[in-house]
This record gives sequence, structure tokens and C-alpha cells, in this order.
Amino acid sequence: MSRSHVTTAGGAMILLVSMSAASSLYASPQRATEGGQLIPGTELKVLLPTDWRIEPAPKELGQRYALKHVKAPEYAVVFGQSKPGIQGHSCTEFTGAMLADRSVGATVIPRPNFVPETYFGSVLVIPNLHVACLDMGDTLFSVMIYLKTGAPMPGVLTELLTMVADTAREQALVITAPGRLWLPLLGIEIPIRADAWGFQQISDTWGKTNVLRRTSKAHTNELMITPFIFPGHCNTFMRTPPFGGSKLEKGRNYGGDHWHPDALEGFPPPFKGLLAYACHNLDQYSVLMARIEYEKPVVTDADMAVIRQMLNDIGQAVDLKQAHK
Repeated sequence: MSRSHVTTAGGAMILLVSMSAASSLYASPQRATEGGQLIPGTELKVLLPTDWRIEPAPKELGQRYALKHVKAPEYAVVFGQSKPGIQGHSCTEFTGAMLADRSVGATVIPRPNFVPETYFGSVLVIPNLHVACLDMGDTLFSVMIYLKTGAPMPGVLTELLTMVADTAREQALVITAPGRLWLPLLGIEIPIRADAWGFQQISDTWGKTNVLRRTSKAHTNELMITPFIFPGHCNTFMRTPPFGGSKLEKGRNYGGDHWHPDALEGFPPPFKGLLAYACHNLDQYSVLMARIEYEKPVVTDADMAVIRQMLNDIGQAVDLKQAHK
């Protein structure tokens, strides 16, 4: 990263905070129990690595506090955390929104080696800044990295980012397999058979929905599943897709035998990741839809098995609830 000062970093930081819905920064650094510190912009209590301190942020970042490396090189790192109930539910969406705003001047690159594999697979580069994202199932963390002076030393950042990711995983409000997760809007409980999952409530085109989000870990792609009930019939949805840019794909079988075999698929920019809709008839008046969002355009065999099992479990739980009405 360049050592020169940034004239646009303040504006970029405002966008970062608004897109990630970061919590407001605390008036002063707060220390947590057991030697940890509450990281400004988040609810994380982290035992910081040696040579990192919470100090006033460089004016270029437009924030009150940052994590600063007190030895050379002089890095400053600012974190943001999403708030519950605010639209914006994935690193894919967050990164894409920043990339689409031309005033930021961002480009996107594959995740560099100094960013741990737990983080999202792409990183934004704004002049003199790197922006990374971490999906912890119930919340997102944005990370803005600024090198003020000194030659780059990536290992210094890797240690800090790893510690933050590990702590976020420990403090995430998610269910780890084997366990059970309650989805309040559908009024159902589903088993968690693999990985760790949390959910967020959002409002979008389909109304209020619970977005199921898999907690990020190394060697996996970001995955979200959003189930919701909607008036209609699966055959109608498949014949006349209500989703712009979607295409009917025969025999995808995202949900197994109890779901419609076909699916609607699209590959929205900037990453061309998969956006798919699967459908399950409930009665002659309503369907259970499942929106599937995946970081890559092609789902791995292992993740296809995860998706199919999740949709089967959701479908069975909704069917059972319908039968007892």
C-alpha cells in the first residue's frame, strides 16, 4: 500500500460506515474484562496483539478512533459492524455497493495473502486503502486498512485480522452443528446439521424476511438462504419469472424431491455470484420460496448438499406447521 496521505479517505470512510451500518464509535476507548478491549465501531471485546493500541484515528480516516500499530510501519485499522434489522446482509452486497459508487474510486481484487481466508474472497482497493469484509452469520464486519508511513509489513496485519476473526466467531450469536435454530418470521425451528448459521431480519421486495447466513470460515464461499411464503403457484413462477435477469434452469433440484425440480437463476454483478430461487408448493394459494445467494457462480458439490438439506428441513418444518393449522 502507498505511504502517501489520502484526500478522499474521509468520504470513503463515511461510505464504509453507512454501507456496513457500523455502530457509532464510543466517546472513548473502553476496556473489557479479562484484558480485552472493546473495539470502536463494534461490539467485539478483543485482546489486542502486541504493538496495537486504540488511539485517535488519522484525520484522513474521518473517525475518532482506530487500531494503530505503534511501531513502524504506521498502520491504522478501522472496523465497522452491521446493526440488526438494517438492509445489507452480505459481504457480496456490501462490496458490490461500494464498488458501484464511482465517487469512491474503488477497484476489487482477489483477497490478498495478508487477509486471512476466513474473510470474504474479494477485497476493495481505494487509493491508499484496503477494505475487507467478514461475515459472522448474525452480523458483518467491515475493515478499512490505511498505511500512513513506513514500508508495508503484511504479517503485522494478518495477526490482527486473525485475532479479530477468531474473537468474532467466539462471540457470534449463531448455532453450530449439531443444533437447532428458530426462525421467528416463519415460526419454525430447523436443525443445523453442518457449519454454523445465524440469521438477520431484513425488509426487501418480498416483505420482512429472515436471511439465514453461514458463518464464514476458511475454504468456504459466502452462502445465504432466505425462505419466505408468497401467494402463487410454483408452475406460475417458473413460467413467468418475476425476477429481473433470471432464467429458468431445468432439473436443478436445489430442494430435493419435495421442491419443484426447476429453479430461477441469475448472476448479478459485480461478482456474477449465483442468485437462485427454488419453490415448494404449500397449497393452491401459496408457495414457500427460497432465495439462494452464493459467492461464486457455480456451487460446489459439498455446498449443494448443504443447500439441499437446509431446504428440505425448512420445507418439512413449514409443511408440519401448515398441517397443524
